[in-house]
Amino acid sequence: NYTVVAYCGGGLLLIILYYFFDKNIDTLRDKIITAIVLLFLIFSFCFKDLELLWTAFVESTSYPTRFAFIFVFFATVIAGKVFKHLRSEKMNKKALIISLLVIILIAGLFWIRKDIEIELTAIVEYSVLIAVYCVLLYMLVTKKKYRKCIGITLLFLLSCELACNANTAFGEFKCSDIKFKDYVQNMELYKANKVEIRRIEAEFEDSAFEQQEKMLQEKMLGDVSNGN
Repeated sequence: NYTVVAYCGGGLLLIILYYFFDKNIDTLRDKIITAIVLLFLIFSFCFKDLELLWTAFVESTSYPTRFAFIFVFFATVIAGKVFKHLRSEKMNKKALIISLLVIILIAGLFWIRKDIEIELTAIVEYSVLIAVYCVLLYMLVTKKKYRKCIGITLLFLLSCELACNANTAFGEFKCSDIKFKDYVQNMELYKANKVEIRRIEAEFEDSAFEQQEKMLQEKMLGDVSNGN
């Protein structure tokens, strides 16, 4: 399963988009640089060749996109900039609504694409959740009298969202004593025969390389013969 484990709430996506649509936050140059970094991280999730850059050109053997925490950290920094700005400035309603509409549009595109296995129910539920985030964020900035209550509500919603996502992502992985003992035994067996195993792997790689060279030479000879 090539799922990106970017453990953050949907509200963070809303704030990132708001950062780009509010003209009063940062300069155009800063936003372009931020967009380039974000796109590079997102493309690294999508393309295997870019992902290998993050693992020193070594393919991951357990779960992919281990650098997803960098995306979460960078997105959190952007959110910090937004909240710092909103301490002294008013929230841009138009930018907030556009951000919400962009998220709904993206959700609709996910549903239209049949090759992406996402249920319509999940898309609708998440769209509604982010719409609620949108309302609460606006109230958090404008309703200073109820800021504490709204903040607690936001924290509660975020905690519930992350808990549900964690259960969905990792609920199928059940740890048992039997599996752990098997893992330990396999690792001990590997360590005891590490030299022999690596020798066999090296011989196999050499054999595969020789066969590849032989096939290339035969193809080149065939091309020369056809040319004559």
